[in-house]
Amino acid sequence: MKITEKAKIDVYMPKENITPELLQTWNNKLSETYKLFGNKIEFEIKSLEEFIK
Repeated sequence: MKITEKAKIDVYMPKENITPELLQTWNNKLSETYKLFGNKIEFEIKSLEEFIK
């Protein structure tokens, strides 16, 4: 595997801004991108508070 064959997108936002609807919207969009690039993009959506820990 080459370094350029796998990508990861981490999305961080304030915890109070994360709602089930927002997560669903982001997941839908990112899933489209995932398929577009041949299932080689990993993504995670987390709160800033989780990142700071």
